[in-house]
Formats: sequence, C-alpha cells, structure tokens
Amino acid sequence: MTVGNGIHQAEAFHPADASMVGLTHLFTAMPKDFGDGVVKKALTGQLQVSGETRAALRKAVGSYVSVDGFRNPELAPAPLLQEPVSHWARQRDDLAGAVLKVWSESQKPLQERVDTYLREKGLLNGEPDYSAHRISVVQPDPSWNDAMEGLVEGNPEISRQDLLLMSSYISGRVAQAAEKESDPAVPAPETSPISEELSGVFQRALNILRMLSPNAPEWEQGVEGFVEAIAEIREKKQDEAKAVAELDAEVMAMAQLHANLLAFFEWDAEEKLKERAHPWADMETARGAIESLAGLLKEYSPVHPIAAVRSEEAQRAPHRAEMQQRIDEALAHFEVLEVQARPPLSVAPEEGADTAVMAEPVQPLISEEELTTLQAEHQRLAEANRSLVTDNALLKERANQLSSELGESRNLAENWRLSYHESRRTRALMPVEPLPEFQSVEHAVRLAQERFGDRLSFQLIAKSDTSIPFDKPRQMWDALEWLATAYYDAKTGGSGDTDFDLSLRQVCGWHYTPAQSPVTVGQYREYYEIWLRGRKRELLEHIGTGNGYHRGTIRIAFLWDAEEKKLVVGYIGRHQRTDAS
Repeated sequence: MTVGNGIHQAEAFHPADASMVGLTHLFTAMPKDFGDGVVKKALTGQLQVSGETRAALRKAVGSYVSVDGFRNPELAPAPLLQEPVSHWARQRDDLAGAVLKVWSESQKPLQERVDTYLREKGLLNGEPDYSAHRISVVQPDPSWNDAMEGLVEGNPEISRQDLLLMSSYISGRVAQAAEKESDPAVPAPETSPISEELSGVFQRALNILRMLSPNAPEWEQGVEGFVEAIAEIREKKQDEAKAVAELDAEVMAMAQLHANLLAFFEWDAEEKLKERAHPWADMETARGAIESLAGLLKEYSPVHPIAAVRSEEAQRAPHRAEMQQRIDEALAHFEVLEVQARPPLSVAPEEGADTAVMAEPVQPLISEEELTTLQAEHQRLAEANRSLVTDNALLKERANQLSSELGESRNLAENWRLSYHESRRTRALMPVEPLPEFQSVEHAVRLAQERFGDRLSFQLIAKSDTSIPFDKPRQMWDALEWLATAYYDAKTGGSGDTDFDLSLRQVCGWHYTPAQSPVTVGQYREYYEIWLRGRKRELLEHIGTGNGYHRGTIRIAFLWDAEEKKLVVGYIGRHQRTDAS
C-alpha cells in the first residue's frame, strides 16, 4: 500500500500480520547492560518529563520495588532503585511501559530525530496504544530493515541500540526473529541474551561441534553432561551476580548514609561500581572493608566540622587529621579490591579434548610493583588534596564569619555609637575633663579605680599581672569604661542591650566570653577562684584580645556581685591558664 506522500508503507502494520506481546519483551530482547542503561536514564531523567509521566513511573515502582529504609520506595535515590527496577522491568509490563515512556520523553533530541526520520520514510501509522502495556510483534520486513540500517548509518554519533529501541517504541512495532536469520534491525528476543564479550566463546564451541562428523563419539558421550555443566556454571554465575548486587547495594546504602562526608573525601560510590561486572575479588574481604569504612566515617563525623571555639579546635584538629588518614587508607583499600582480578579458572582439559575452547587465564593489567607505586601516589595526592580542602574550608568559614560581622557592624555601628555616647553624657558619674594619654595598663586601672569606684571593685588574685607591656593601653581604658557603663547598666536594668560581644567590639574591638570549661576551671583553680566575703567564687566571664604572649594580648576576668551591685574585677594579665595555653 502507499500513503499520501507516495512512499511505500510497510505491510507489517496490518493487524492480521502482527501479534501482541507485553512491553517486557523489549527488555528481554535487548542485552542486559543496555537495558540497565535504559532504566538508569529513566530514573535520572524524571525531571525532564511531564508530571503525568513521572507519576506513572513512581506508581509502578511503588507497586513492585522495595528499598530498605524507605517507606515509599519510589522516593529512594536512583542508585538504590537501579537493580530492583531493572529486574522488575523484565517481569512486569506496566513497569516496563512506565520506564520506556520516561526514557523516551527524557531523550527528547533522540526522540525528535527518530520521529522525523520515520515520518519521512512513511513508517508511522499514528501513535501506538500502550494503554494495555503491549506492543506488536511483526514478521521480518525488508523495507523496515533497510530503513533501520539507513537510520543507523545516518547517525553514527548515536548508539545503534538507542536508535533501534526508539524506533520500535515510537512505531509500536518490534520485529519477530526470523527462523534462519535474525532481523538485523532489532535484537532478536532471547530469554537469556548473551553479551558480546561471551559470544565468541560460545561461537568457538559451536564451530568445533559443527566440524565433528555425524559418527563422532562426542554425540553419544558427554552431550548431556556438557549441557548440565553449562547449566551448573550458569547457576553459579547467577548466584555470584546476586551476591555482587547485594554487596553493591551495601556500598550504596553506606554511601547514602555518609553522602556528605564521602563528597568531602571526593569518593563517588556510584562511579566506582559503574559498568563493572564483578568488581570484588574477595567478597568477604570486601564486606569487611565496607563495615570498616562505615565505622570510620561514623567515628569521624563528630570531628569533621570546625569547632566553635579555639581551645576545642586545638583538641579536635589532631583527631580529625588522624581520622582523615585512616579513611584515606580505607578508601585506597577499596581501590585495591576493585582492580584485583579473580583467580583464573584452572580446569585441566580431559584427555583428547580440544583446548581451543578452554578459557585462557586472565592476565593482570598491571604488575604488583606498579600497583603499589600507583597506590602510594594516590595516597600522597589524596593527603595533599585533603590538606588543601581543609585549608580552603577554614578560609571560607572565616571569610563568611568576617562578612557576617561586617554586615552586622554596618547596620548597628551608628546606632550603637549614638546610644553609647548619649549614655555617657547623661550619666552623672562621667567626668567632664578630657582623658590623659595612657602610658600603661596600670595607668588605665588607676584611673578606672578613681572614676568608677562605686561600680567597679578591683580585687586582683595572685596570678594577675598589671605590669604586662600591652601596647594599646587606651583600649584597656575603653574596656574598663565599657564594664562600668554598658555592662553595668545591663546588669542593673538601666539598658536593654545584652549582646555584650557585639557591644564591646564596637567600643574597642575586644571580645566577650561568658563562661569557661568546668574541666579547665577545676584543673587551674589558681587562675579562676577568688575569695569574696569569706567564700570562694569563680571568675568565669572575661574580655580581652589577642593570643599567645605578644604585646597585643590581654585578658580581664570578672564576676557580678549581685549583693553589692558591683562588678568585681579579679584578674588582669595575659590570659588565664587553659590546656591550650
């Protein structure tokens, strides 16, 4: 027959020439690795399709698939859905149809190119009806085959299998395998497709059998045993494949649980497992490696963030570095497990057997020495990269902190300055005479005792040292004045401002710390305890600036005496003792 444009229309479209099969037929007819790729593209391409198409896939997935840890399996990550969806797409027509529809819509450029080509060739007869999740299987047709070959030749940059599958799905037809020669356009349906890597082995065996004479003893001896041996090997390989899939699922579950940490270590579990038929040389060793890595990541998780205070970070940093080294070693061990070859099959040939069909031992890709060198180099680069990543993270965190502080300062600085100076003018205790040029810490303390004696009580403990050569004595005065004004007013209800750290930074650039670690206080009591009216009190609050023992470092520790309504200054010096100092 002909269509409007005069191009021959394939007779195979007549219902009388076709029978219907479920859409799982398309998956069982294609090589498994290609079918798994179709499923992966569908799972990862859902955001590129319509909501209706996406909902249909999720409904079908939820009907058949279960994923540990997910009440709604359709919401699980794509790597965890890959294996179960690939399995059920070969078993359930509705799931196969949902996967194929998402795959087709998500491959829009491919879909449009194939659709245009088939229409130009007059090979489309309306849209296929997939409501029953079935497709037409038609007799081999030369005109269709020629058109498919032209499609493949005209698009060399696109996979042949992608072109043929899209053609079948758009047209609603798949060719039935011929009795003597399979249709070159569409893979012949097979219940157990043989991959290209193994087809040569089987072909050599078949060629040898064809060369045997009809009276050869092999036809009477060993045929049944050969078939049984093949079945046994196949069963063992299927068991191995199942074990590998289960182990891979464990790796992906572990990777999902520690996704952020593994991203920091730049280790992609999905990438490591991708396109590997059997990545594990020793299943038990691999399972132990997974458990070990999961344990290390769990132990490392609490020390991964930068600590909030410097003293805690000083304790955390060495542990973090040690854990990163151990995790690097564990990840390097995974690399070894993935490249190790399984022991070669060492089966002695029977007497008189043709050795042409025996499996050749697998040769290692690299030597042990080369592998050791590569592992050492990998570890060295990983350590260098880890150090750079850590430094970068610290710098970014500090930059974000400074940016945040700058923003706060710009928004509040003017209001605080006006409020602060207004409070100074309205307080009767403020002197009207100008301040002197401060020569030392002791000079600032003496003036503060004179002017703020009704608010500040200087009762310095033995560890204090007001003779330290602090190079900014005017800041010392500003800090003492802040204690006698802003801090004092907040304690007595004269001001609502209780953001002491921000307030102090606006005045003199120092920082306020409200407490000390109980462990530190207990260990270095001579720096933190003061006698007040016959009982011991602890100096927990302090203000200051700088670190170490240079001229820009100073601390003032104090407490609030609620009974006397005074602020007791108990320590002035470099800094109170801690484990870090």
